[in-house]
Amino acid sequence: MDFGVSSSHLNNKWFVELFDRKYYTYVYVTSKEFSDGNMYYKIGFGKTIQRLREASTFLIPPKQPSNSTGEGFRIHMLIFYEYTPNKGAQYAHQMETILQNEITAKYAVVRHFSSIDSEWFKVDNSKYDSFLDKLERLVLSTAPQPVAFFRLSEPRTRNAQFYREINVKRTREELRTLDSERTQRKRKKQSRETTKGSTDYWTQKIVGKKIDRHRTVQKVEHLPDNTYYVDYTDSRDGRFEKRVPIDVFLDMLTDAQIDEWGIRSNLEWYNIQRYGE
Repeated sequence: MDFGVSSSHLNNKWFVELFDRKYYTYVYVTSKEFSDGNMYYKIGFGKTIQRLREASTFLIPPKQPSNSTGEGFRIHMLIFYEYTPNKGAQYAHQMETILQNEITAKYAVVRHFSSIDSEWFKVDNSKYDSFLDKLERLVLSTAPQPVAFFRLSEPRTRNAQFYREINVKRTREELRTLDSERTQRKRKKQSRETTKGSTDYWTQKIVGKKIDRHRTVQKVEHLPDNTYYVDYTDSRDGRFEKRVPIDVFLDMLTDAQIDEWGIRSNLEWYNIQRYGE
């Protein structure tokens, strides 16, 4: 976990030379720690290094800074784009909007006193890495490609760099491979759920359901013999639970229950395992 670099690095030669490339606009991800002890993150758009230097005065509505001056912030990402060749919004400005919309759906947005959403997001420290990984993936999977992309972190040794440049071309190829693998895993999971099922799948499908007016499903457990077992209670026998294998349990249900609970494909799969085609 790196938590970005201090804004004091903006005077570093690397930063100055980076922003001398006048044909770039950029998206930045910065953060500030405020008096409530939480870190708040901002996704913004800029054209020169001055915009980033001004970030020390960006207060989080309606929070107060953790220090008396409100100065100091951390930089986590810099994503550079060429100037848009038409009169529309700059590529970087478009990406800023895309990232903000995506993050708004998944993280807590800080609101102004007027209840209007601000550009600040609250992210728990435990979710910091996944937050930045999500942003990186979205940037790399959205056209057009950035011309340069940096993730920043404090160096662990004196001679280490405080930035890591993302190889955009290679990473996009890796993303396509990962997407293909993810699709295959998703299909495999879907296939498993519509056949043998999984503990989570069966728990969602049947736990809490009534087999009849006396018997209620309590839990599903997968045991080392690679079999799912269903525990249920019978009001006629007090509080004692009974346990049966999942295929036996399926035989206890009516056709109407099978269809209502959406487990017809599972029943058919178990029947094939027991009786063949």
